[in-house]
Amino acid sequence: MLEDAAPEAVALNGALVRVARVELNGDARSELVVRVDFSGPACTERCRSLFFVFVDRDGLMRLVARLGAFDLRVSDSVNGGVRGLMVYDDPGNDYAWAPYVWEPTARRYVPEVVDSRALSGKASSDGEPSREAQP
Repeated sequence: MLEDAAPEAVALNGALVRVARVELNGDARSELVVRVDFSGPACTERCRSLFFVFVDRDGLMRLVARLGAFDLRVSDSVNGGVRGLMVYDDPGNDYAWAPYVWEPTARRYVPEVVDSRALSGKASSDGEPSREAQP
């Protein structure tokens, strides 16, 4: 998790809680990423962790993301002045990740929306993506 941050860890009621400081928006104040790893009979060998991302707003920590994933990385992509997140949540592929971007109007992270028309290069006459099968 967050290879450039040195996380602090504590065990809490059978869960391992790790906290890392990371700079996401260039304001010289570190944001917090909290990772909660569960163990025990309810968790199989591929149990997702919970990730919480907090930002400092006038001395109060504000939650801007709550994600269930196997791992989380900070992306080099920037949206609205804030670095994106790479959310590893595919149980069948350790290398597959979903991009999450900062949504300035909502002031939180959201899954990046990919316009399917841009991928296919085609749109129907009503502006909707073409329903044709893609190679």
